[in-house]
Amino acid sequence: MALVVVAAITVGDFAGLQAVQRDNPGLHRTVATVVRENTDAYPDENALVPTVGSVQARWTDADGRPHLGTIAVSRPMPIGSSRPIWVDSEGRPTSPPPDDTDAALTTGSVILLLGLAVIVAARILAGRWARRVLRSSIDRQWALIEPRWSNGDKGRDAA
Repeated sequence: MALVVVAAITVGDFAGLQAVQRDNPGLHRTVATVVRENTDAYPDENALVPTVGSVQARWTDADGRPHLGTIAVSRPMPIGSSRPIWVDSEGRPTSPPPDDTDAALTTGSVILLLGLAVIVAARILAGRWARRVLRSSIDRQWALIEPRWSNGDKGRDAA
């Protein structure tokens, strides 16, 4: 069991790092500046779940081309304020790439679950094999005892 956990962590960390680098080659982090506020409703300070609103903002892509569009925000942002965003190769806002930890955790969890599934399957198969061996042993023993049992006193040694 410990071997499965160690393997899951080691392989998950390596595979997660590779996945992040491979799956997100065109993403670029830039800064968006608010040019117009929207009238979306935002929660009050005591809200348990933040509501996502949007604002009109300006940003540049990896090639330096300017873009104007809507970005999601979790709190009101005044005109002129800025925040970092991630954009794809076309300059469209996108969600940030998963960091190494997220990818490693996901991969490690999958490996751990697969390892546990193998252990459970092996235990089930071993239990079935043990029951089959026991049943076979009982059948062999009964084959020896049954003739004596069925014949009553005739099969017993008279003493």
